[in-house]
Amino acid sequence: MFCSNPTFIALFAAHLRQNNISVYEAEDDADTVIASVAVNLASRDDAHAVVTVAQDTDILVLLLYHRKPTMADIYFLSESGQRRGGKAVADKCISVSDLQTKLGQNVCNCMLAIHAVGGCDTTSAIFGHGKGTICSHISRNPSLQEHCMTMQSLQATDSDVCTAGVKLLVSTYGGTDRDNLAQLRYSDVSNSDSEQLGASSSVYALFDCFLCRLVIL
Repeated sequence: MFCSNPTFIALFAAHLRQNNISVYEAEDDADTVIASVAVNLASRDDAHAVVTVAQDTDILVLLLYHRKPTMADIYFLSESGQRRGGKAVADKCISVSDLQTKLGQNVCNCMLAIHAVGGCDTTSAIFGHGKGTICSHISRNPSLQEHCMTMQSLQATDSDVCTAGVKLLVSTYGGTDRDNLAQLRYSDVSNSDSEQLGASSSVYALFDCFLCRLVIL
């Protein structure tokens, strides 16, 4: 529940606690709190299945990354409603365990980087490549999985993250480990007509800024 009235929040939280209902208050983004509570409940020895009711796919991504095989299953329930444009959306209930099995553990271990590069609440998607395309590409390439792990590492420096991110993006756009952004720019200039050139040049010019934003996140 979202509410900007702190007095109402305090009264409502106190009422729930009086009725033995646990309350967790988020000072900033609630996604990490919701996912953390779900994972903690699923990891208890007496845990049963946990249901997380949310609309934001950021929460599903966090659950895919943090849930371990030894935990109880977590279900991501997205209630029916209307998206922008008035399109009706039906209820969806996703088993995180089943989805992890389908994607594979290696992909789930890279899920934070995949989600950030593919576009989320705080980063824009890259031109011409959605999450599905990026996910499939990374699942087939162990070296790209290593780059993702570097991007997610708390011990990695800003330079480490940018270097790994550039290699990931270069590969996504058809380059190899021996290529760099300058070579891809030259290749596009040589092989693209003027209309295509404007789009591709804009993409590669923004790579460095994009990766710096991932470091900040």
